[in-house]
Amino acid sequence: MPRSSQITYRQIMRMFREESKQRAEEAAQYKQQRAEEAARYEQQRAEAEARYEQQRAEEAARYEQQRAEAEARYEQQRAEAEARYEQLKADLAAQEAERKKEEAERKKEEDERRKEEAERKKEAEARYEQQRAEAEARYEQLKADLAAQEAERKKEEDERRKEEAERKKEADKRQKDLDRQISKLGNRIGELIEHLTASNLLDKFRALGYNFTRTSRRHILADERKQRYAEIDLLLENGEFAMVVEVKSLFTLGDVKDHVKRMNILREYADQHNDPRSYRGATAGAMFDQKAREYALSCGFYVIEQSGDTVEIQQ
Repeated sequence: MPRSSQITYRQIMRMFREESKQRAEEAAQYKQQRAEEAARYEQQRAEAEARYEQQRAEEAARYEQQRAEAEARYEQQRAEAEARYEQLKADLAAQEAERKKEEAERKKEEDERRKEEAERKKEAEARYEQQRAEAEARYEQLKADLAAQEAERKKEEDERRKEEAERKKEADKRQKDLDRQISKLGNRIGELIEHLTASNLLDKFRALGYNFTRTSRRHILADERKQRYAEIDLLLENGEFAMVVEVKSLFTLGDVKDHVKRMNILREYADQHNDPRSYRGATAGAMFDQKAREYALSCGFYVIEQSGDTVEIQQ
């Protein structure tokens, strides 16, 4: 080890003496600080006591001054209250005198009003008698007018009934003519079905993607107990589709609605008999009511209409 890094005994003793001297100086400083703090504390305590005594004396002086001022204000307010009371008594006396004067004037006005009311009542009674007489006269005139109007109404009613009877007679005649025409049309349904079967109807549907392999007319669906479910005028079938064609000479809106119900019944019948085919509806006729045509198309039905020797299909 080098010589410069070794600490000798003298150096240790010198360091110890310096540290002891420093501690003694610090102890002396600490005692001096404590003495100074004690002196400052005594001085501050004395000053605080002096300030307390001074503040107490000032508070006592202020209290005496405030008490004197409060007594002076009380005396002033009492005097003002007494003055207001006297003024109030005078005002009340004046108001009472004014009230009595106004009361006397109101009584006088009330007497005059009652007098005027009696005069108005007398005049009103006279007007009432006059109006009653006029009303009775108007009532008698009104009875006469109503009697005349009733006679005129009965006359017009008789004429209207006569015209109604004539219109009913004419309507009955038109109904009979219509029944005869419908009967003739009904006889043509069989002819129309024959025409649809003999025409190129299958070719028309084949052009729409339906390759029907079987056709049947007047097809009746019934259950095991021979209970009829529905009757189909013309049925076109294959393994995938069944086209149910309702045929009418004249198709109406009610006929289309009946065919909607028929299609629902057929779908139920097919489900009960495990028939998975898709049932499609079609309406065929020689003539179509416009509303029936529009409703049939909106229901997804094909509309088959006779056109010369062939048929046209709308969808």
